[in-house]
Amino acid sequence: MGSKYYKHPPFYANAAIAGSFFNDTNRKTALPRRSLYAQEFNRDSVRRAEPRVVQCVTKFLEKLEKYAETGQPVNMTDGLICLMVDGVMNFMYQEPYGALDAENFESDILVPVHDYSTMLQWPTYLPKLFGLVFGATDKLPNCVLERFLKGFVTQRDCWD
Repeated sequence: MGSKYYKHPPFYANAAIAGSFFNDTNRKTALPRRSLYAQEFNRDSVRRAEPRVVQCVTKFLEKLEKYAETGQPVNMTDGLICLMVDGVMNFMYQEPYGALDAENFESDILVPVHDYSTMLQWPTYLPKLFGLVFGATDKLPNCVLERFLKGFVTQRDCWD
């Protein structure tokens, strides 16, 4: 495969990332796509982006202090996801996504994304079972799906 590091093909064969360089085990075919991102991750780019990422971390810590003063409980999983999204967006596009601005770190888009990533692996291992479950959810009204199963619907739509 052109690399000393063996990439076990079944591990990288994930429908959710099909066609991306993340699951391409052939270095020759992956190289053109990887090269597009190389300049973003060299030492100078990372050093130039550091102040923007520090701004996100500072905002996150200030928000935690605010919650600590009021005694309000904090979902650290969602908080860290918001920090990661704003940090990455700030690094890549020089502006935050705005996830850290969400009250209680409950961004409308990040909660379904988190639910989706939690469930991502299961249909790969149990395709028949999830085929039945996804078929059953197709019969539910949209208001039920939107209220209770956002992450599940995202997962189902990806596998369709």
